[in-house]
Amino acid sequence: MFFAKKNKLGHEKDPRFPAIDGLNYYDVLKGLLGSADPEWYLEIGSRNGRSLSQSTQNYIAIDPQFDLQYHVINSAKKCSFFSKQAMIFFQVNFCRIMVSSRVFRSLMACICLNSH
Repeated sequence: MFFAKKNKLGHEKDPRFPAIDGLNYYDVLKGLLGSADPEWYLEIGSRNGRSLSQSTQNYIAIDPQFDLQYHVINSAKKCSFFSKQAMIFFQVNFCRIMVSSRVFRSLMACICLNSH
């Protein structure tokens, strides 16, 4: 799926690439979050917080340089912000997140039960 991208100040359109018409990223995200209704939402590249401001789910936001311009503290009960590159975030936090997750603990319980 392709999304239209608006030209930002300092980002000139490259004539080698055609203009792409289609669904707006924020509309697609809002539809996905609304229909799937996940308990948690992970966003990499949150920059100005526009998409986070539309989320009602708990979320984890990762961006090396936040420049929040939208109201991001909304109806989410829990939210976490990590100001670092995604690759570094996952290198440092992946094991801790996996060990603390219910899915991981359930999977490990199944493996242990089936291994005996």
